[in-house]
Amino acid sequence: MQTFINAVRGVDLTAYRRGQTPADLTIGDHGALSVTYAPFDFINRLAELVLVGLTPGRTQAANA
Repeated sequence: MQTFINAVRGVDLTAYRRGQTPADLTIGDHGALSVTYAPFDFINRLAELVLVGLTPGRTQAANA
C-alpha cells in the first residue's frame, strides 16, 4: 500500500487526465487490458467493512 501512496502523491494530474498513467500505479496487464490502482474516495482506517467496486475510472481517481 505504501508504494501506491507514494505513487499517488507523485502523480502529475495534468498528464494523468490526458491519459498518461504512471507505471507505479499499474497492478498488472495482459495485452490491451490493464489493472490500475485508482483511489476514488476517503479512506476510513477504522472501517470494519470494505466495499470494492469496478466502476471508478480515471476521472474519479484524478478527482480524489
